[in-house]
Amino acid sequence: MIGVMLLTSLLMLCAASKLEYGERALADGDAYAAVESLKQSAAINPISPEPHRLLGRIYSVTDTEPPAHESRAVLEMKKAVQLEPSNAKGYYQLAKTYEREGRPMDAVRAYKEGLSRDPHSPQMLAALARAYDSAGMKADALDIWRRLAAQEETPYEQIKAIPELVAPEYIFAHAALGHEYERLGDRGSARLHYGKALGRIERYEASMQGMGQAWAAAAASAKETSLLVESVKEELNSRLPAAGLSGR
Repeated sequence: MIGVMLLTSLLMLCAASKLEYGERALADGDAYAAVESLKQSAAINPISPEPHRLLGRIYSVTDTEPPAHESRAVLEMKKAVQLEPSNAKGYYQLAKTYEREGRPMDAVRAYKEGLSRDPHSPQMLAALARAYDSAGMKADALDIWRRLAAQEETPYEQIKAIPELVAPEYIFAHAALGHEYERLGDRGSARLHYGKALGRIERYEASMQGMGQAWAAAAASAKETSLLVESVKEELNSRLPAAGLSGR
């Protein structure tokens, strides 16, 4: 019995070591070494989802030829979800993989699965709204943007892991709703949502400065998100005066 426990512990340590080496190789840009090490980790510890998530990320970038059926990236992400079905993050990553492959409806379904496990996630809600929009389902996208904007005023937004960090997803919700109200000719509601978007942009930028450059660099999507926020800021600052919405 002790021998079995010792062997199991050694195997888990070996799997963790292979996973760590794969992560380092991936960070260093050595995709081949990362894949080999992650495959070994998955073989040693077949119930761990993490090697499959990382393999899915790698294949999503390296596999440029369209697959005959399911891509290796999707298959690995699905495997990760099967091994850890309660983890909303797995469905988010699967949905992102579908989006990269031009499969918006599959992405919608994956995001909805993720939301069923984490129904208040601003990141998941914003991603689902965009997926609906990509699929041509404008009304569904607006419903999600409204749901996200309404959530901003709830206690959920006040209770989060990093209180100092201002979630940028509410910016995109208010901007989208402002565009819709402007399209409908409701200038008051358009001005309200544009103003909320700009106000939150100010708080977001201040929070990022407060968190420091080291934290921002560590966040995988921080740069991309900041660029999106800056794009919305520039668009609104030029749009409001042009549309006659800058004043009361």
